[in-house]
This record gives sequence, C-alpha cells and structure tokens, in this order.
Amino acid sequence: MKIEIVKRDAFQVCGYAVPTTLREYGREGNRAELINNYRTHDPSGELSKLSDTPDELFALAWYASPGKVIEYLLGYAVPDGTVAPEGALVKHVAPATYAVGSFDAGTDIVRIWTEFYYEAGSTAGFQPDLQHDVWFEYYPEGLNGRYQLWIAVTQK
Repeated sequence: MKIEIVKRDAFQVCGYAVPTTLREYGREGNRAELINNYRTHDPSGELSKLSDTPDELFALAWYASPGKVIEYLLGYAVPDGTVAPEGALVKHVAPATYAVGSFDAGTDIVRIWTEFYYEAGSTAGFQPDLQHDVWFEYYPEGLNGRYQLWIAVTQK
C-alpha cells in the first residue's frame, strides 16, 4: 500500500451527520445505510449547490463521545461562512499533516480502513495524531469512483 504524507489547510464540510459506532460502521450494509441517510436528507442536491466542487464528496468521522459514539458526516467542501441548511451542519477540519492512501472503486472500504490505519501509523517517522479529532474519506469523482483515506499524523 502506497501512503503519501500531505499537509492540508483547514477546510469545512457541510453535510448530514449520523451517530454510529466503529463496530456498527464495520457491520456489512451499515455504510450503505449511512449513505442512504444522506440521500434521504438531500434528495434534490441542495448541499452540492453550496460547494465550489460539487462532484467531490467527503465522509468525515469523529468521536462524539470519547471512544464510543462517532459522528459520520457525508457532504461537500464549502467556503468559509457557509450557513448549513436546516438539519445539516458545517464541520470545521483543522489544518494537519495527513497520511493519505488512494484506492480503486470497489475496494472493501471497511477492510482497507483497518489496514490503512495500522500501516499509516507505522509509516517511517510518523504516528497517528490522536489530538486531531477527524479522519475522512475523500471521493474526487463521487461515491462510485476511486477514493482516498486521510488520517492525521504527527512525527515520532
């Protein structure tokens, strides 16, 4: 697995958040439920109109309560100052250094997240940055295309 180290500026994503757990996220079919929740809340594509890059989607995850419940937010990068539509939220992602892996469409994302996390954590000179509370998936061509996994890292 090829892992790149990338510095990224702060950005915001506007989408619909769903509480889940890591165990539930890994359950077969659960990821499809999370994506369907997004489609249910935004059937007319209003969120994509807020973005300068409407073909690119982000799936953010962060702990809502330490080590237990995570929030999973699927949405679009939006400019500073964007006001979220009713029921949606704008999540700010702080600047960070990331380990980034790129994967083909159809690659089992639950399996690859596990492998990627441990491999990214052992990338020469880096370890996961446990102070950075967001990790994410990036879909440059929409949900059915290739994707990237991003996890914040710090130097050892």
